[in-house]
Amino acid sequence: MPASHEAGWAHADGALRGPSWLRVPADVNALVPLLWSSTARKNDAGALEVGGVDLRDLVAEHGSPAYVLDEADFRSRARAFKEAFGGYDVFYAGKAFLCTTVARWVAEEGLCLDVCSAGELTVALRAGFDPARIGYHGNNKTTAELRRAVEVGVGRIVLDSFHEIDRLVAVVAETGATARVMVRVTSCVGLRLPLATRASISGYPWAGMPWLPSQDSSWAMRRPTSSCTPPGRRPT
Repeated sequence: MPASHEAGWAHADGALRGPSWLRVPADVNALVPLLWSSTARKNDAGALEVGGVDLRDLVAEHGSPAYVLDEADFRSRARAFKEAFGGYDVFYAGKAFLCTTVARWVAEEGLCLDVCSAGELTVALRAGFDPARIGYHGNNKTTAELRRAVEVGVGRIVLDSFHEIDRLVAVVAETGATARVMVRVTSCVGLRLPLATRASISGYPWAGMPWLPSQDSSWAMRRPTSSCTPPGRRPT
């Protein structure tokens, strides 16, 4: 088969087997070690325990399936990301999981927060999250959503179309406010560039690393450099 994404073979017409390098793991729990919480362990009773809590007790109390979030693991990963990218603003993506408690953890660990809907923005504000540290992502944002973001002082609005640019220009002209923006673009940078190419990408936060993130992640890590202002006003 021609080279493709790791999962591409499973979706190709006539594909009956995976690539030659794909092997059945000896231990499925070791397939992606970081999938597990750092506090996860098998206790003396042979059951899975997370954060010192036997998961059988959680099932007995809450039923199954249940969504379990380990605060200690969450905070340690947040700190690791912040330390690894010390010179940049690191955003937690609210779409992963967001409630007022998680928003508070994100704030307390010094991360910024990425929201992509009016609901997520409302949750963040209800948690007392500083709007200046919020990035408003999301496709095809409405005029009402953009107006709300401007009114509460969202730190940066990610624009992904000319329609959104026009809507935001109209909003700032109407309100007289200034909105800091970032522009989402299709960079056409592939995930399998040679090392020399990766290392030569000027200003790229992950230049020289063995992989490149998606375009969304690269933009989310970079500091904003543009503003959207009403006609006749200068960016501040």
